[in-house]
Amino acid sequence: MEMSKYSTWYEFKKDLQRETGRTVLNADWLDVKPEAPLPWGKAHLRVALTKLRRSNDRKLLARRIINVN
Repeated sequence: MEMSKYSTWYEFKKDLQRETGRTVLNADWLDVKPEAPLPWGKAHLRVALTKLRRSNDRKLLARRIINVN
């Protein structure tokens, strides 16, 4: 069983930002934060990182499509 690492959303978001190397904006945070109640663990962080990367990939693709047209 995984040990809970994060007892507050603030600690979790801080590590998420450290892992990505950038500020996670509120709109992105609402999309990637775990739905499960606190406390959260490393598995939750890995899922949030994956969601955030996919979201960024979609945004970049959308910008490219707009710039081509």
